[in-house]
Amino acid sequence: MFQREIKEQMRGKDLILKVISKTKFIYKNYERRITMKNRKKIRISLVGLLSLFLLLSPILAGKVAAQEVKRVDVVAKGTFDQTVDQLKKMVAKEGMMVLSELNQGKILAMTGLKIKAVSLFIGKPTVGKKLFNADPRVGLALPLRVYIFQDGKGKTIISYMKPSQQLAQFNNKQVDMVAKKLDEKLEMLTKMLAK
Repeated sequence: MFQREIKEQMRGKDLILKVISKTKFIYKNYERRITMKNRKKIRISLVGLLSLFLLLSPILAGKVAAQEVKRVDVVAKGTFDQTVDQLKKMVAKEGMMVLSELNQGKILAMTGLKIKAVSLFIGKPTVGKKLFNADPRVGLALPLRVYIFQDGKGKTIISYMKPSQQLAQFNNKQVDMVAKKLDEKLEMLTKMLAK
């Protein structure tokens, strides 16, 4: 599977190089016939054409430009402990699992920092199976991580990165479809906990 992707990328890069070399050849042949007045216009056109190819090169090479991954922050209506407990129950009710829990507040307490913070790693093995079959590298973004913390004003914040944005880098339609559903699921869960 990875060899095929590499071959497709190489074909795209070869195509770009051929187009650029062809453009240079055409330019050199016409340069001899053109007056000094028109040379400036042609150079500007050539620069524009090369710029266009540079902009399109990731697409021609079989790659999609990576989307910027934005953080989603939701202010919870409950206390920190209530929010963590409610989210765990809601995740189970939705047929998902808390696969792991990282209590960052407890770990950071060893350094003297007092903070209420926990990361819940959420997933559903059957959904994970589909995604990992489509591209095993999704393990970089999965399981989903939901970070719950108490800010300096005492508000409980639920933070996460949209799965669709994290998984877009894999350029796989099957992964993208599942990721959009995961976006909706996380949005629904966090809205229920919001003020």
